[in-house]
Amino acid sequence: MKYKKGETYTGYEKGWVFEFTVTDVTEDGVYYVDLEDGIGYAEEEETLDKWTEAYKDYLTS
Repeated sequence: MKYKKGETYTGYEKGWVFEFTVTDVTEDGVYYVDLEDGIGYAEEEETLDKWTEAYKDYLTS
């Protein structure tokens, strides 16, 4: 698993820079994350990759 439970990462989507914290990871690879707005989401690793890669692109643009 690329993202670790309890760790906070920075993402970017649709003009919004945000932090998300991984609160749990299931055996089948579903990540439960809390965004800084206090809302919890269930996401797959590909979505988290998209967020973090977009943030890296945002920093270099």
